[in-house]
Amino acid sequence: MTVDRQHQGHDDRTRDVPAWARNRELPRDTKSGFLKPRRCELYVAGHTPHVIQVKVCLRQEPLAGKLRSVDGNVITVEFGDDVEQFRNHEPERLLEIVGIGGTVRVFSSILQGWTNHVWSVSPAADPWLPCNNEPLTATTPEALAERIRTHGGFLVPGAEVLRDLRSADG
Repeated sequence: MTVDRQHQGHDDRTRDVPAWARNRELPRDTKSGFLKPRRCELYVAGHTPHVIQVKVCLRQEPLAGKLRSVDGNVITVEFGDDVEQFRNHEPERLLEIVGIGGTVRVFSSILQGWTNHVWSVSPAADPWLPCNNEPLTATTPEALAERIRTHGGFLVPGAEVLRDLRSADG
């Protein structure tokens, strides 16, 4: 499904989106028409933002900047005279939603566009980890502790965790 954003009431930010970023067409959010977040099980900087990480970061004072460029997964943001580079695993979403020249707010490890959309970012100089799509298969306390160690966190329904904790108790 290709979305004509100009006719959805969005301004035309797509003209500056390179072909490699436009090639990811599905799946899309049915309300906004934007790409849905990539399925990645890593909750480390540059990958899936964890709700707790987002809440903590959004309490901090942000730096306001402009999205200057995106090259692969390297995102360049201009803060007046300063320029910083970050990495993210879904730069095509950032390009589509924010657009080159779009305003962003950067909180320590979270980048927020003009909407409520957020991206976890890591410094571009840091070593990069490829996405990991290995699903969570167990919610025992031991399995969740291991998941934090290997993936930086997890999201799982609370009822499922409580069920496994109760069965672990006897």
